[in-house]
Amino acid sequence: MLNKIIFPLFFVFFLISCKKETVNTPVVVAPIPSTAVLKFSGSFMGANGYSVAGSAKIFQEGTVFTLSLENFTSSSGPDLKVYLSKQQTPTEFISLGNLKATSGNQNYVINGSPNFADFKFIIVHCQQFNRVFGSSELK
Repeated sequence: MLNKIIFPLFFVFFLISCKKETVNTPVVVAPIPSTAVLKFSGSFMGANGYSVAGSAKIFQEGTVFTLSLENFTSSSGPDLKVYLSKQQTPTEFISLGNLKATSGNQNYVINGSPNFADFKFIIVHCQQFNRVFGSSELK
């Protein structure tokens, strides 16, 4: 009898837990150099009932690639990460670090020279509860 009560409560907690924490710290964004070349771009779409919007752009300056999130907004959640991924799910990805803020422009340096023909998605992911909040396909 107790299991019939505890399991549904745990399940409900699991579903709503990625909505409680906020990330609203103002972010100071270093501008993309005017000599950087836009290589890829895409628009975010929410997933799994979460809202993510804005654009993702990959710029190249020399041998350095930078992801720029512009006019970005996202649902709040704990432990939000930004991934460069081969798919819209985080199975094969390069972590770009913690999401800096749930709104506003922000930049992330991409280490190395990934093959963007393979790594063509940017994902906002709640690592703690393994939930994709949204993604952008780079073209």
